[in-house]
Amino acid sequence: LLLNPPSANIYRRVESRIITTFAVFPEAKLRNLLKGQVFTDGKPSLILSRLRNLNDGACDHAVIRSVFSDSSMESDLKRVLASVVSLSEKLARLEARNKPRPRSARRSVPNRNRGRSAERTTPRLCVAHSKYPENPTS
Repeated sequence: LLLNPPSANIYRRVESRIITTFAVFPEAKLRNLLKGQVFTDGKPSLILSRLRNLNDGACDHAVIRSVFSDSSMESDLKRVLASVVSLSEKLARLEARNKPRPRSARRSVPNRNRGRSAERTTPRLCVAHSKYPENPTS
């Protein structure tokens, strides 16, 4: 020890070596995310939270969602999620079907009102303009 004294920052070197050896790099996190090697115990929200923590912004939200749905969730939960999606599709179809139609798609105006519609579209004149159309101010 006297002939070869240890360097002053030996603990920093040991710490950095341990961190580089055992740290999970972003590439490894992404690889684990894509392989689906995520702990699947706990609530689905906890599983999704773990996936998002593994992501670190490297993947699109759609990729995380597909990995989440492909992960080893219970089959009952998958069935419930699938029924919710199909239910929302059915509701969207019903809403589109019950949407009010534009005026042009409704029935045409009955014949008895056809003559009056021209009167309604012409502007009504005041008394002076109707009596004296050339010079109403005199």
